[in-house]
Amino acid sequence: SGSSQTLVWNVGATNTAPINCQTVNIKFSTDGGLTFPTTLASGVANDGSETITVPSVADTNNARVMVEAADNIFYALSDNFPISSAPSFALNSAISNQSACNIDAVSYEVDFFTVNGFNESTTFTASGNPPGSSYDFMPSTLSSDGIVMLNITGLTGATPGDYTITVTGTSNSQTKTIDLMLTVVDGLCASVANTDYQTSTTLVQFGTINNASGKPSGYSDYTNADPTTDPDLTTEVTVGSSYDLFVNQNTDGNYTCITTVWIDWNQNCILEASEAYDLGTAFGTPDGPASNSGLSVLVPTNAVVGNTIMRVTTKYNSGATSCENGHDAEVEDYTITVVPLLSVDEFGSLGGFSVYPNPNNGSFNVELNSVSSNDINISVFDIRGREVFNNIYKASTVFNETIRLDKVQSGIYMLQVSDGLNKHTKKVIIN
Repeated sequence: SGSSQTLVWNVGATNTAPINCQTVNIKFSTDGGLTFPTTLASGVANDGSETITVPSVADTNNARVMVEAADNIFYALSDNFPISSAPSFALNSAISNQSACNIDAVSYEVDFFTVNGFNESTTFTASGNPPGSSYDFMPSTLSSDGIVMLNITGLTGATPGDYTITVTGTSNSQTKTIDLMLTVVDGLCASVANTDYQTSTTLVQFGTINNASGKPSGYSDYTNADPTTDPDLTTEVTVGSSYDLFVNQNTDGNYTCITTVWIDWNQNCILEASEAYDLGTAFGTPDGPASNSGLSVLVPTNAVVGNTIMRVTTKYNSGATSCENGHDAEVEDYTITVVPLLSVDEFGSLGGFSVYPNPNNGSFNVELNSVSSNDINISVFDIRGREVFNNIYKASTVFNETIRLDKVQSGIYMLQVSDGLNKHTKKVIIN
């Protein structure tokens, strides 16, 4: 109670047309969201961040915050959270959902936060991981703010399904838990159309893929194409680069068809909405371009390097879903090989990169070894991507500099180091 806290929300596209929500109200509840009698801020900018003062209330486990549009009719709610005057800790994970497909291990970052002077040694355990798998924590105990890595291994051969992994932090005086979600997937979902009609994709061009086809079946699998013998059926794409995607359709008469393309950039064997591309419609053509053909596709900077799947579906009258079956359509799968951008996130000229202390009070050391003659640039960004520090230092084979961020708020920041050829990023926690 009484403390200043930074509240962060995802603006999305709500502050631009057609929604145009420019201001929000921030309200507070102590009964789990049944009522919101306290206004923390009114008519503030819908920019995704606001510093608020926690109301002076009795200790509760049912506090909740609502961000509502001041000039519209939608809102968002936080989960329940505790307010306490007693020394305590909390567990949080920014990315709590992961998927494993044909991989043996996944890792989660769990943030450990302390309040009101809590300093007890806290031990971490987990339960609910897939049978046959194992886990470890690095570190296994903490007594002050920090990050714990949960590594789960032995997932190859695990039974497909959804698992809730409960992480438990146990100190002498209290126990807290957080649930992490893991989906084990046994390959990409099947999608096979019917063969009653000639609705189909007649051309796919993407990178070096240049495949003109008819409708040999409801599903065509080109994922096993050999680049040396079938160069038109597979392609390499580079992280951070854009490629034009062209698709032609056979609408099987005077009908409208829609083409949707998915690319599994994160290689979790789930074709998500964020990985979908609308190629648009065609009407009354045996071999004509979809209306959005020539769509520029940007390979995400966080795309997983290696082979992944591109699925192309052309369907009669409406857009298909990624795992639809028996529809009036044709489905084609291709292999896309994602390759890294040279010298990005790889320390070809940098090594021994460390940040200490971490967590810290806004002052910390950056230490590394460099074989480059280029100057070293250090930038720090807050969780919204705003740059709060930037400085250039002279090249040094043994680099050790103290960074001081005395005026920034407590929170999680991203530290980026670059020598012009290579760059790397680490998370920094400022108390």
